[in-house]
Amino acid sequence: MKTNFPVMDSSERTASERLVSRADLALWSGLHERHPLVGLFHRFGGVRRLNLAYDRLAHLGASGFIDQVFDQLGLSIALAPEDLARIPKEGGFILVSNHPFGPLDALALVSEVAKVRSDFKLGVEDAMGRIPQLEEAFVVVSDAASEGGGARISGWREAAVHLAEGGGFGVFPAIEVSSYDRSKKWVADGRWNASLIGWASKQGVPIVPVYIDGANSHLSQWLGLIHPSLRSLRMPAEIQNKKGQVLRMRIGHPIKKRDLAGFESHDQLARFLRAKSYAMGAAYDVQRDLFKGLRFPKRPVELAPAMPMDSLSREMDALADVKLFSHQEFDVFYVAAERIPQMLKEIGRCRELTFRAVGEGTNKALDLDEYDLYYQHLLLWDREAKRLAGAYRVGEGWEIMERYGARGFYTRSLFRMRKGIFPVLKSSVELGRSFIVLDYQRKRMPLFLLWKGILAVLLKSNEARYVIGPVTISSDYSQFSRALIMGFVRRHYWEESWARFIRPRKRFAFEEKRVDTTALLEGIGDDVKRLDRILADIERPDVVVPVLLKKYLHQNARILGFNRDPKFNDALDGLMLLDVRDLPAETLENLQREFGFG
Repeated sequence: MKTNFPVMDSSERTASERLVSRADLALWSGLHERHPLVGLFHRFGGVRRLNLAYDRLAHLGASGFIDQVFDQLGLSIALAPEDLARIPKEGGFILVSNHPFGPLDALALVSEVAKVRSDFKLGVEDAMGRIPQLEEAFVVVSDAASEGGGARISGWREAAVHLAEGGGFGVFPAIEVSSYDRSKKWVADGRWNASLIGWASKQGVPIVPVYIDGANSHLSQWLGLIHPSLRSLRMPAEIQNKKGQVLRMRIGHPIKKRDLAGFESHDQLARFLRAKSYAMGAAYDVQRDLFKGLRFPKRPVELAPAMPMDSLSREMDALADVKLFSHQEFDVFYVAAERIPQMLKEIGRCRELTFRAVGEGTNKALDLDEYDLYYQHLLLWDREAKRLAGAYRVGEGWEIMERYGARGFYTRSLFRMRKGIFPVLKSSVELGRSFIVLDYQRKRMPLFLLWKGILAVLLKSNEARYVIGPVTISSDYSQFSRALIMGFVRRHYWEESWARFIRPRKRFAFEEKRVDTTALLEGIGDDVKRLDRILADIERPDVVVPVLLKKYLHQNARILGFNRDPKFNDALDGLMLLDVRDLPAETLENLQREFGFG
């Protein structure tokens, strides 16, 4: 609710009203200036203390003013350098942010963005726009680009001209400060203004999403539930009660003009941008950061020592009859466990070492289990360095079904399986526990050679039609990121005809209430690269969709289910199924071209 009461110019006010007057409180709350509540909050709501603090800073310029405000309030800002580096160095851009605190959000954005772009301006309401020290950094705008009149419309015109001249501009699309949502039981922005986002999308510049972590006090939220006016009247006190807090911010990758054009409506784009902002807040996942330790995970046992190089070399020299092929310094073998007692221990050691590096692993000295005893092992051996470079564990489904039945499959320990899936198991090769030793992970060839070995196994067998196996998303990803990957896979790579026979033994369930995941997934579409960019914004710049999952999906694999594996450091396993007949022609062509194989 808005009012049109006259507002005093700052030069006409007394020292005790230089920043906030009784008329301002009336304007913000939509109440008459003589309303008892306005008088009550003006007298006891911290207004005088705020005005006097402002009066002490009134002589400062913009940068010094903001620094002193945060210093006096005892506030600091935490923003990673790599996040700040995502602000475009030149050219126009529009920054969109959630609005958890109120005026402090505006001060924080101007302070941080100005470090890389001195031409940055922020769209604000009248009250903020009247602060003389910040008039060069602020543009007074109305609630939406299509509303208001007079100076407010000219504010949007000024912003458009500023962008056209290559400047940066920022807005709070929710307009109002975040408040408590009764239905979701969470403090968050309301819907972002679609008209404002529509205006932003028409400016022909990238849009940069921002997330500011936090919320105003419980008292403020409680007052807002009684009536929004009370929350507005409480704002001066909220500005002053953050002493000693750290205001945490995230800045995402710019969304380019061509990607913005792909949205069907301004409302869909607004929902996506809001979801992207709050998704970056999932990096501050409370359960992950604070309560993960309450699971009391096993302390990792010291790794077993490496097997002697000479004993490994002797075992490998005796395997000429099971060598599939050689390439450069590498040999690839397909061998049963009983022929490699020393190498099997080295496999277990290297598995555990590799998996621990990405937040997985069994926390045991060796990663070996009963399945290793009757599964085959695909080994990548560096002949020159005389060391193991990588391996896959391979189960021949027809043999396992005949000897042990469905219970003999490792994947059966992760998923409950009904009889309808048994024909697939019998015609499948089960892959698992794959790894490339850390020293070889930066090279393309080791993984490619292991894949060539898998194809060799498939093509020499008359029984194999399918490849199945778990593909892991480690617990190093936040719970929200894992849930987002799951949602993406369910939309685009799910195979319901077989998935109906599969149930996880430990279901993974997580809901981030503040994020409209549907809007986020709609914006991503079926583009894995877009999902990569979202994950990099949520986690770290180098975090993307797990490489092995991406490789399988690129080979036309489908996913049948997801299971949380507490025995494997709480990793999330997707059950992958690939029909050999669906392998892309380019895969076989590449192998033929590089190795004369096909």
